[in-house]
Amino acid sequence: MRRTVVRKNRYLDSVFLMQVARRIAAVPGIRDAAALLATEANRKVLAGLGYGDAGRDAEFAAAGPNDLLLALEGEAAAVDAVAADADAWLARPAATPGAADLAGAPRSIAEAVARRPDSRVAVISVPGRYAVREARAALGQGLHVFLFSSGVSLDDERALKNEARERGLIVMGPDCGTSYLGGAGVGFANAVRRGPIGIVGSTGTGMQEFSCLVHQAGSGISNGIGTGSRDLSDAIGGVSTFTALDALEADPLTEVIAVIAKPPGAAVCGRVVERLRRGAKPAVLCLLGVEPADLAHLAGTADPGDGPDRLRVAADIDDAVHLALGAAPAPAPPEGAAGGPGPASLEGNIDGGTVDDLRRKALEHIARMRAGQRTSKSPRSIARSSIPKSESSSAATTAVPAFPIWWRPNSPGSGRSSSCSARCTTSRPRCS
Repeated sequence: MRRTVVRKNRYLDSVFLMQVARRIAAVPGIRDAAALLATEANRKVLAGLGYGDAGRDAEFAAAGPNDLLLALEGEAAAVDAVAADADAWLARPAATPGAADLAGAPRSIAEAVARRPDSRVAVISVPGRYAVREARAALGQGLHVFLFSSGVSLDDERALKNEARERGLIVMGPDCGTSYLGGAGVGFANAVRRGPIGIVGSTGTGMQEFSCLVHQAGSGISNGIGTGSRDLSDAIGGVSTFTALDALEADPLTEVIAVIAKPPGAAVCGRVVERLRRGAKPAVLCLLGVEPADLAHLAGTADPGDGPDRLRVAADIDDAVHLALGAAPAPAPPEGAAGGPGPASLEGNIDGGTVDDLRRKALEHIARMRAGQRTSKSPRSIARSSIPKSESSSAATTAVPAFPIWWRPNSPGSGRSSSCSARCTTSRPRCS
């Protein structure tokens, strides 16, 4: 049985909603649960899975981004019981560990900075219409900003990032889901060891995939700086990407820099390639969906491989990992990948747009191999999920470890930060 519950004009942050979904999914008789805002994209996904009478239910169809949705699947009695007590499931616990501390929590970024003058990063997760105001307040306090919120216009994003650059700061986001700062995972991040490889990424799931593979290979991540999915668009101009590159080049712990990004704007792409070629440290560039040979004319060279050894161009995330590690060529394709005996089906739990794209490309490759069409690539870019998710948080008074000391702005009153740290988990069928 599938059922949806709508709560009008109700907002809860996505981190808490994922915790709600996880608790409901643990109820005997419940097979799946999701708790999310009723945005058009979320309703489309749920309708495709059969919820809300495949989108035909009137209340489901009328729900909007200011409303909450519970999507439940399981035995009828269990589903009805949860639905009947939906408000209780959506209520924050009255008494939790640390609740006494939260009762006196600061009510503004300025108050938080006064209490924690040693902090350097503000983690902001509020509705989009408030995000710009809070981000400006954080920048005004000399804080780097991790902007988890979405719903920020391109004009506001560009203005925030330019202001940050003028202040010697960075805005990670909006819609930034992952960063690794000073050994702490922020947002959706995996528990990986520290090491010599730094990441700049406009794709959260791509950064997670890369960091997990680096960890499994025995190395680690110095710092991983998310930029938000639109940073490399021509409209934004890569402002945060270039700031992050400067920071990692100044970081004594970082020996190699990997840029993992979604397809960039044409003008920005050329600038990124040139910036990495003249960089002070070895760099790996992985532009998902862009063939390495296509970067030749953007870099102004005959072939990406003809450039200095500081820059290597990767075809996919696995290649980026091998190049960053300085490892031997990739192993041969697994048995059965070239048309011989192999598994009849591939089963996996895919989450995140970038990982889903990698899944699609891998399956297309396998299909070609089974049809006898040989190719130079192996189907290695399939998501790993054996590294546990780290726990992070959105409480305004909890500070993540200090942002790297080497990146302290020199402006008066800076070098401090307030951060909310975020404890989050994923939920099914999809989190947003």
